[in-house]
Amino acid sequence: MASLILNKQKESELEKTVIVIGVARSGTSMVAHMLDAVGVPMGDSLSLGSKEDLELSKLVERGSMGPELEKLIQERNSKHQIWGWKRPMAFKHMNWLHENLRNPHFIVTFRDIPAIGMRRMMANESEFEKTFSRTVTQYEMLVLYLYSMNFPLYAFSYEWAVRQKKSFVEDVLGFLDIVPKPELISKGADSIQLGTNQYVKQFAENRSLDVEETRNTGTLRLGEDKGEALKCNVFLGLNISEADELLKYLSNRRPFDKPEDRLNSEEFLFFNQWNRNTEKLLKEKKNVHIVLVLGDLLSKAADRAVGKSLNLKESIIMERSWKRLISDAEYPMLIISHEKLSVEKLRVLRELSQFLKIKIRPEALKLKPKTRRFNHMHWLEGKVLKVEDGRVYGWYKKYKSSAKPVLILKEDGKEQERIEVELTDLQKGKQHFEFSPNWELFNEGFELWTEEGMRLKNAKIKK
Repeated sequence: MASLILNKQKESELEKTVIVIGVARSGTSMVAHMLDAVGVPMGDSLSLGSKEDLELSKLVERGSMGPELEKLIQERNSKHQIWGWKRPMAFKHMNWLHENLRNPHFIVTFRDIPAIGMRRMMANESEFEKTFSRTVTQYEMLVLYLYSMNFPLYAFSYEWAVRQKKSFVEDVLGFLDIVPKPELISKGADSIQLGTNQYVKQFAENRSLDVEETRNTGTLRLGEDKGEALKCNVFLGLNISEADELLKYLSNRRPFDKPEDRLNSEEFLFFNQWNRNTEKLLKEKKNVHIVLVLGDLLSKAADRAVGKSLNLKESIIMERSWKRLISDAEYPMLIISHEKLSVEKLRVLRELSQFLKIKIRPEALKLKPKTRRFNHMHWLEGKVLKVEDGRVYGWYKKYKSSAKPVLILKEDGKEQERIEVELTDLQKGKQHFEFSPNWELFNEGFELWTEEGMRLKNAKIKK
């Protein structure tokens, strides 16, 4: 899952306030730039790189609704139907925001913790172990706030957003009830520029650094390597197939030919989590080296949520276990950001090669940046069963989301209506649905398409 909408309003209201929140360094500035590009006013006294309204932030941090703040909010409301404010840690003032801002709509960023920690490490010149621990703690706070919220919220994976820019912009526009015109989508997508925006340049100038120095490689080594021949390499955070995909580029043979070889190998071990049993097992191994690959909480929670409800709290528990592993620093460790792995695989492979002391295979040098595959393709297949008394009935398979699926109604190739369908019964793996279209929008009829661009079977429906 790349994104998630919670508490969506049943009836659209044009007037709203957009609040961009998340852990610091998790992509809130990227969202603020995008909103500004699509025409959502983000404030009058914006910081140069991060698009944060310094005047509003300063007043809110005081923690009370004084005359000055009340006047500022009233001015924004009178000038704009919709306006926004970006403040990463504003979720600490959630109750205040709900009471004092007009129809608040929250956009929440989720980014993998190694990427955040490495950025924070450069910004604050502090140790990675401390930045990682602090980031996990702040995500714990954020998730608790999200579960207590009852107003509209759009949460998304930063890694997905920067790789699928137009889909991300379309999602946000839909959430805010802004008509997704092609030129608007293009403007929003063009505003998402990684590593070259003013934010990075400003950060580098403030610390007398070259811009290239501010771009982290996506990997970090911890612990002491004693220089002995490696006996046991442990992969954490990746499933076996993902780890195997990496390792095939690092030796003259595939690491394992059979599943049982993976389980019995003395050279490689794979674990999805770090717990007491894992620790006990590794105590019996010699010269353990750990490769830890971490993605963002939202994507990991969605990966585990197939067939059940999404549980971000479970992801937080996992992050706590990684925090303990990193703080103990008992073994030599290479930490890899999944975000960087998906964008710069060759660069990460070189780091992995040096750490494991295994040569890169020649074909790895031809690797190009590749987009990570997310569970964003909700529909595997779908079919219209009948049209009766003005309602459309059908079924679909493989919808991986806690939100209701959305269908697009097109006439002559042009979108006329989007409908969040009503779910009924589940029969033999097929989820049945029904909905009532606004027939007045159509001249002759329409075709049914999913948001992912898939046309349903029997999708052509006459008026």
